[in-house]
Amino acid sequence: MPPDAKNLGTRFVYRRQKDQNGQVTGQRVRLVAQGFTQRPKVDFRETIAPVVKFTSIRVLLALAARHRLHVHQADVDKAYLHGALEEELYMRVPEGIDDSEYAGKVLKLDRALYGLKQAGRIWNHRIHAILTRLGYQRTKSDACIYARAHALHCPLR
Repeated sequence: MPPDAKNLGTRFVYRRQKDQNGQVTGQRVRLVAQGFTQRPKVDFRETIAPVVKFTSIRVLLALAARHRLHVHQADVDKAYLHGALEEELYMRVPEGIDDSEYAGKVLKLDRALYGLKQAGRIWNHRIHAILTRLGYQRTKSDACIYARAHALHCPLR
């Protein structure tokens, strides 16, 4: 690790999965960075990412119903993990990984991780680039809504 770099802490966050009757059926685990230790202009530059306006969703659905337009909504599983980091960040090996191979070592992050301050912004840049390449344009009234003039079937890649 470079001498001027700071390594971030990490921890595992556990969540119990329950069925419709409230019975525990399993457990999910997620590795989360302790982003509260990040330093502005060192570990990240910008954190601002757009958030959809509920008024825009209501107007969009009303217009789609009125004009019989097709509306597509997507929920990307583990979205924040798809963004590539611009900064050079390191994190400590998470607790619970007891292996002498990792003693005294840190992990270099290439991708965003939940808990990083810039994760939302990185994801927004990535999805914007993909949608723009597919011919969609960001609306002027809401940065989270995209439109395309010709509705050709184009799967995301």
